[in-house]
Formats: sequence, C-alpha cells, structure tokens
Amino acid sequence: MKILGPFSTGAATGGAGVATANVTPAITIKGLVKAIYVKYLGSPPATTDITVATSGVVHPAVTLLSLVNKNTDGWFYPRVVSQSALGVDVTYDGTRPIYEPAPIYDTVKFTIAQANDADYAEFWILYE
Repeated sequence: MKILGPFSTGAATGGAGVATANVTPAITIKGLVKAIYVKYLGSPPATTDITVATSGVVHPAVTLLSLVNKNTDGWFYPRVVSQSALGVDVTYDGTRPIYEPAPIYDTVKFTIAQANDADYAEFWILYE
C-alpha cells in the first residue's frame, strides 16, 4: 500500500459559515482507495462540509467521500457497490450489497465548504 499527503485545501475565504477552498494536486492516483484521512485546521464550525472527488481529467468525476456538517478528524473508508461483469449489483443474500474499495485513475480534488475564513483541511490517501 501507498500513502500520499498531506494535501491542503489552503485557507477558506468567503465569510463565516460559508467560506470555501479547494486544491487539485497534479498527481495521478492509480489504484484502489482504501482510506482517506481528514484533518481539520483552524476552528471549522459544525456546518463544515468536505468533498473528495476525482477531478474528471481521465474520466467523468466521481465523488469518493462526502462529509456533511462535520468537523472531527478521522479515517474514512470510501466504498463502491461490487458489480458482476453484466453490471448487476452483487449481494450477500439478494438484499445486502457487497462493497469494495473505490478504483480510480485520475487526479483528486479536495474541497472544504461551509467553513469560516482561514479554516482549512489536510488529507492523506491510502491506496494500493
């Protein structure tokens, strides 16, 4: 496994509770995303939103992680539903889907929103 980071959104701007910032590092990640660590810096309010998504350079953009109204550091484990070769969701018992790490081959955009001025976030991506 490999880990990349930290990637910083940079200081959010735009006013209390509505400030935003983002960054798209020029590093193409090729593999399966196992986990993403998010570290909040400054004093982000409970309204803070985080989005980690592919940037859409190689293929259409896909959201890997979306945290709404959160401001607590931690590891997060984005997953996608497993599908058969025919595009049918694979399940354990016909009702519960099987989830797998998200495959990507693209650059990644990190965004903080609904924050206060000067708040920012740092990210690490664990992948293989």
